[in-house]
Amino acid sequence: MKLRELNLSFIDRFYAGLQKEGVGLRTIGLVHSTLHVSLERATRYGYLTKNPVHGAIVPKGRSPEMGVLDQEQVSRFLVAAYGNPFEVLFHLAVVTGMRQGELFGLKWCDISWNQSMLIVRRQVQRIPGQGKVFSEPKTKAGLRKIGIGESTLDKLRLQHDRQMDLKALAGKRWQENDLVFTSEIGTPLDNSNVLKEYYHVLDRAGLPKIRFHDLRHTAASLLLNNGQGILAVSKLLGHSKPSVTLDIYGHVYNESMEQVARVMESLVTPTRIELPEKASNKLETISK
Repeated sequence: MKLRELNLSFIDRFYAGLQKEGVGLRTIGLVHSTLHVSLERATRYGYLTKNPVHGAIVPKGRSPEMGVLDQEQVSRFLVAAYGNPFEVLFHLAVVTGMRQGELFGLKWCDISWNQSMLIVRRQVQRIPGQGKVFSEPKTKAGLRKIGIGESTLDKLRLQHDRQMDLKALAGKRWQENDLVFTSEIGTPLDNSNVLKEYYHVLDRAGLPKIRFHDLRHTAASLLLNNGQGILAVSKLLGHSKPSVTLDIYGHVYNESMEQVARVMESLVTPTRIELPEKASNKLETISK
């Protein structure tokens, strides 16, 4: 569009259209900020008489409440997932805190069996008009290495065996993408199919219907409540900086600080000792 064709009404319709297409509110907010700054500069340069973004209605909404499973609930969830087609996907979501798109984009070449780690290099996104595409992680910090235990490696070996069976059944219909988690013909997973099984597992375990993304919150909360620091959790989740982690999980971190306070209390509990008096050789008993 030519700059002179931009107006407030168009900007409002543009934002509303993004929301209708399923673009997240935070992303729309970033679009608004970028557009505002760009057109403000165009106004200063004289290409526009006024910034058409001024007064635009930016869609807002209350952030969905975070759902978190405790340690006992996680055990029930994983037991209920046993034998499910996406059993390993759910297990990896809990132990790594990876985003759903990152799990969908994980490839076998990203797994280091000898070093017991995996590398997050990409994610699968659904873009209107383009379908499912591979893209880089959301932030530069999103490109990261995650250590995994032996039980998780065993789960991945199980997933590999299952995939070989799927590949044999699909025959010529199989589309090789080297993906760890695929459809029955090797293509990236469909979110709706995964969610259907996910909610089935939650129901089977007698757990509340929380979002898939809440498994990521669960991973972070379990780590913070068991003594892991903000920096370590931030690196695991691939946040751009620890302050982002603190903003999201500050309430959990505050709860873990209670344990820190108890430890400090035990370390500095006053005891009675004798110290030499400066003015004389007499000793006095004081509290330290």
